[in-house]
Amino acid sequence: MSIASRSFKIIWRVIKLLGTLLVAFVCIFLLWRMFSRGASDDMELISVDSQLYEAYEENGKNVEFFRQDKLSITSDGFFADPDCIFIPETNQIQIIIRYNNSTLRALAENEKYALDSVPDRNSNVFDVTLLVQTDLTPDDDTDNTGKNPETVKYTRCHGTLVKSEQKNLYNFRRYVFDLDDCGIDMKEMMKSGDLLAIYCDFYYVNDINYEERPYSTLFIYDYKRDNKWDEISKEEAKLFEEFGKNQDK
Repeated sequence: MSIASRSFKIIWRVIKLLGTLLVAFVCIFLLWRMFSRGASDDMELISVDSQLYEAYEENGKNVEFFRQDKLSITSDGFFADPDCIFIPETNQIQIIIRYNNSTLRALAENEKYALDSVPDRNSNVFDVTLLVQTDLTPDDDTDNTGKNPETVKYTRCHGTLVKSEQKNLYNFRRYVFDLDDCGIDMKEMMKSGDLLAIYCDFYYVNDINYEERPYSTLFIYDYKRDNKWDEISKEEAKLFEEFGKNQDK
């Protein structure tokens, strides 16, 4: 075998090895990104408060809730909700919001804001509210779109940030919305068919004007979607028991 042939084989082996390493690196990176998109186990557990605990006790150590059938992502790709549960029994919605660091960079580069620097990922950069759409003419399904105040009503609801965490490139926030605070009875409205849709709106905290279009929006509830009912898990049941013990102290 000539020196040229031997050199060619060595070079080819090196190229194949580098190609294999590149493919392996890409696969590992994609797997890392995929698994880092999920919130921690603690973040995914239901948040227990006095109202939820009371319902838990009254319903024989159980509370039913439902999710809808798909993950919501904003059209701009800035925000997603890895989990959103609706609890009619307590008139409550709990939602996990996820956004990555590029969302913060995009905010800083937005022409409207032109921030001097990218906001700190540990700070609460976004105002998060729910916009509930209800039907004022339930006998007529043809006028459920648009913003005609005679046919459709919009009510804005404010929530409470109960958990916050950062995981690799992603940032997670868990909010609890008590719909009693905004005069909405989710259970009754679902029975009557008046509840049409619920949107989760994001505004930059230094530019909150609910009369203007939000920075971004998630579509989290649609009356046409299927509701998938569930019960609290064993891990969540422990949270209720711990909450009860703390209440007794």
